Amino acid sequence: MNNLKKKILSFALATSVVLSSTSMAFAGSLSKQDKLDTLTDLGIITGEGNGVVGTQTMTRYRAFVMQLKMMGKYEEMNNFAWEGKTTFKDVNGSHSQFIRKLAAYLKAHPEIGIAGDHLGNLNPMGTVSAREYMKMMLVRLGYVENVDFTWVSIPLFAQSKGLIESVSEVEASNIQVLQIADFTYEALLSKPVGSDKTLAENLGLNVASLELNLDKVEGITEKETIIISGSLNTAATITVNGKQATIKDNKFSAEVSLELGENTIKVVAVDAKGIKVEKTVKVLREYKDLKVLKVIGHNLKQFTIQFSKELDKDTVTNARLGLGAEDIFEISKDGKSVLVTLDTALRQTTDTKYTIKDIKDTKGNKIEKTSITVNVFDNELPEVEDLTVKGNQSITITFSEPVKNADTLASYKVDDALVRGSIEANSKNTVFTITFRNALKDGDHTLSISSDIEDAAGFNLKAVEMDFTVEKDEDAPEAEIISATQNKVVIEFSEEIKGLAPSKVTWKSGSKTGNASEVTQDSDNNLRYAINFSNGNYLPLNGATLIVKNVEDFSGNVAKEIKLDVIPEIDLARPEVVNIETDDNSQNILYVTFDKDVNTNGVYTLIDKDNKEKAAADMRYADPTKKNRIKVTFSSVAAGDYTLEISGVTDLSALENELLPTLEEITINDLERVSIDSYNIVGTGEDMRILIKYSEEVDKATALNSNSYKYRIGGLFYNLPSDAEITLLSDRKTVEIKFPSEWSVNGNNYTLSDNYDDIIALQVQNVTDLAGNEIYTVALDLTTDGGLDLAAQAPVVEEVSVIGKNALELKLNHPINESTLDRRDFIIREKGNNQALSIFSIEYKDANDEYKLILHVREDLEQNGKFDAALLKLELAQSVSTENIYGTTLGLLGSVSHIDAIDKYAPEATVEKAVYGNKTEIVFEIGETVQFGFGGDVSLETTSETVNDVTTVTLAKGTAANDLLISRFTVKKGSKKLAIEKIQIVNGTKIVLVINDGNENWNGQKLDVTFNALDNTAYSITDTNGNILENLNMEVSVENIN
Repeated sequence: MNNLKKKILSFALATSVVLSSTSMAFAGSLSKQDKLDTLTDLGIITGEGNGVVGTQTMTRYRAFVMQLKMMGKYEEMNNFAWEGKTTFKDVNGSHSQFIRKLAAYLKAHPEIGIAGDHLGNLNPMGTVSAREYMKMMLVRLGYVENVDFTWVSIPLFAQSKGLIESVSEVEASNIQVLQIADFTYEALLSKPVGSDKTLAENLGLNVASLELNLDKVEGITEKETIIISGSLNTAATITVNGKQATIKDNKFSAEVSLELGENTIKVVAVDAKGIKVEKTVKVLREYKDLKVLKVIGHNLKQFTIQFSKELDKDTVTNARLGLGAEDIFEISKDGKSVLVTLDTALRQTTDTKYTIKDIKDTKGNKIEKTSITVNVFDNELPEVEDLTVKGNQSITITFSEPVKNADTLASYKVDDALVRGSIEANSKNTVFTITFRNALKDGDHTLSISSDIEDAAGFNLKAVEMDFTVEKDEDAPEAEIISATQNKVVIEFSEEIKGLAPSKVTWKSGSKTGNASEVTQDSDNNLRYAINFSNGNYLPLNGATLIVKNVEDFSGNVAKEIKLDVIPEIDLARPEVVNIETDDNSQNILYVTFDKDVNTNGVYTLIDKDNKEKAAADMRYADPTKKNRIKVTFSSVAAGDYTLEISGVTDLSALENELLPTLEEITINDLERVSIDSYNIVGTGEDMRILIKYSEEVDKATALNSNSYKYRIGGLFYNLPSDAEITLLSDRKTVEIKFPSEWSVNGNNYTLSDNYDDIIALQVQNVTDLAGNEIYTVALDLTTDGGLDLAAQAPVVEEVSVIGKNALELKLNHPINESTLDRRDFIIREKGNNQALSIFSIEYKDANDEYKLILHVREDLEQNGKFDAALLKLELAQSVSTENIYGTTLGLLGSVSHIDAIDKYAPEATVEKAVYGNKTEIVFEIGETVQFGFGGDVSLETTSETVNDVTTVTLAKGTAANDLLISRFTVKKGSKKLAIEKIQIVNGTKIVLVINDGNENWNGQKLDVTFNALDNTAYSITDTNGNILENLNMEVSVENIN
């Protein structure tokens, strides 16, 4: 067998690759028989008598021989001088000469790793176990027993090295030759410890392997087709999903079409020897964003919009699809397509544009604003697609597209006779149901449909006759319970019925009875009805008999009474909010969707960024047939970001499960068109200018566009002169228009000094707000007062207050032009000595129609609003630079010389000490006199005591008002909340918290103290001006004073 090393071991690196976005997995693809054939061809596995039989169990000595052949030691063993050599205890003369030679050789060469059992026996004729053989393979690969693995860990260790797929493969007490071949083959493909070559290569075997390498493929893509490419190390044929790939210089590529969803791509390489390598690639085709994929025009009244993802159906509306109010749409079952049926037909081969916006997918991702174009050429005749029969009293005809004249009985005949009865069309005018005045006879009939029926393109239906059969039906409808709670039972009938009124449904349980309040037919299943019971008529928990009376099918069969026993399930689930949507046309309306049907009760509150609250004015069902969606209406809601707080909402179950208070962040977009707030002509002659104040901030580009304005002189409107000046003032709401000194129009010459009075009107158009809402075109009459009174817009300081240690606040009546603001315009003085304080900075705040100036001074002000015990006042400089956008300077209210500053400085507490005597007391120092409550509604109960000129006012627990104030303080030791027994104010400037600590000595312990004030002076600690004690959060250390 010297030629063994020259033989070629042809094996494949046979792996199957599964690609995803995160991982790879590998598995062999050659069968065990393939592996056995390869090893047999090499002479590593030989047969006994009948040749190599894969299903035979392998004896131990044959396994030993395989090891020697793999190692190239077989010839050495065959020539070994074995006689007289030490051997294994159980090998004797009863064994063949070959086995005795093999045993002596193995005994003399312990480095081969076959040592026998612990008794010194080899047991050569026994069958080899899977674990024993795998141990040989591991040793061949350089792993050491009891160092790298143990006898017990062999299965797991072999699996970790890729030699087996399942640990169960190594559990068999005896194994077939096929399994031996599998173990051996995988070991030959593996690299021994410390080697960069495979075991086969290390053993000197000339290895020729078929290797298939795939280029990187993205696991997720939006593409409809991708290229699968890679390389081979030798010549082979390649198929990708069964189609031949293009191969050049052992490199291949193939284009693969992808369906939406997961795609499995199989790449198969086969070399000249028939060795096959397979790799499997899995690619998920899906769209990252919600977008329109395709628009398909069907006819002049219908088209389909295909989207990339499943739509949130509650977000799809006519306005968001760009449709008119009378158009209708239908969402497909998979939620990815919308069929539009138009009220007014399209024009042939004419582009019609629709704008899609604000629609979301089921994960809440919103589509970008998208414009679609529909262009249809309709040259097909309408056709009848289907005819269905309902008993002997009704038939339904479905047309291929919306049609006219199909709702007229004259368009139909049955058995050549005129049709008597009524006809009803669906909303799309594609489905028409005829209800016959007299029942049809059982048996075959012919429906004739005339050619008077036409589509929107004017094409008439080709007259058609259709056969149908009325089956004999003498069975009354039956029903079964689908589901039941105390307030809702769903039943399904055996056939279609002629509706079900609430008056026909009752229940009975003993002497108790109840009546249905509402019945609705399932929109997706005509056989199924939901029966609702209101409060006072809920089904009893112990069950009842549901009674349905006088149910008629479409063959005239009547079930006079159907009785169904029902035991309702108890509904304990609280309702939850699943979606909140804004209205397309109103900023005041929100739609709140719950996961179950709910009442129209509860409290809905909008909270803006300044924590101002606005309660809902009205709650009702958005659709009376869908009681899980509430239309919530507020009043005068401005665009912006809000928090919606929802509480008190209950479901429709008998238990009225209540929603847990819920907070949701929402954005209300600006939907209101910008309008003109006021306007006026200012100045005369050469100084004349037109001021236009809009209702909100406007888009600069449209506001400054000369095409947005036309002026009227004489009887006509003209474009502004080319050199007219248009300026957007700093409030971003007001536009100033200045005409040139002279200009010409329509052959006439004008000068501003002579003709300013002749400009009698100004037309405003095309101007938009920042959200793109466009103004309605409006003509302003410049001969009348437009309401923009510059004198009334004059800014004045209305109030001055001390608000902090180094800050005063000035309240203004109107906005100013911030670019003109100058701190030198303002003087803060002490009353009495007129000493001026140092103002080092000033800031302007303009929000929610409130205008404020904050003056920052270098001096530290007292908490009572004074400085050096003196009150403060505001004066303005003799020459003031600060003015509004119209150039009017800032003044003081009433044109007074000064305004006195009032105290709005909230008292602040600092820790003086925390002591332990008989009880723990935390003492706070206050920078001014404080008291319990302020105003006429104080209901706090206190006691007062004066000892040695020390006055202590005590507020103890025990009344609702006292307990409320005490609860605003929290004292914790670690995670334990301590009990506050009472609060004391000592001499008006100290606050003492008395802790009921159970007489524990906490000397040196840390306590966390917080205070969160109520925004109500009657239940708070305030100063003498009603300013509420500032919130606090601090840590204090306790000192033992005993």
